[in-house]
Amino acid sequence: MSDTEFENNSIFSKTSRSEELETTEQERVKKLKQELNTKFDNKTFKSNYKFVNDIRQNEKEQLKKEFEMCTNPERKKTIKLIMQRIDNQIREQQKKEMENRKEYNEKISIREKLRKGEKPVFKKKCKGSSIIM
Repeated sequence: MSDTEFENNSIFSKTSRSEELETTEQERVKKLKQELNTKFDNKTFKSNYKFVNDIRQNEKEQLKKEFEMCTNPERKKTIKLIMQRIDNQIREQQKKEMENRKEYNEKISIREKLRKGEKPVFKKKCKGSSIIM
């Protein structure tokens, strides 16, 4: 073995174990920072946390049963408030899903019009932001 091969051999390298750990720690920190700096993706969030909606439904059913069995008026009042909150959360989620479907259908219709060679109709931002009551 020549001198250069001996120096390049990883068994006889001059780097210490602590230096190797520092570099792996630095790489780990870089990956964490990179993950934290990424943009929020609503689709992945929804797909990862789908189970929360199921939990809400189960809690709502349990609260209904508890409400029927309960005799304490204060406890009944708190259960009723919790049930209303869960109903509002479910209703708001359904509303957001409907808006997303509507936007998706509008995008598809615009694409279809472009494919056909027609002039697409784009929604104005001022009309889109108005609240429908």
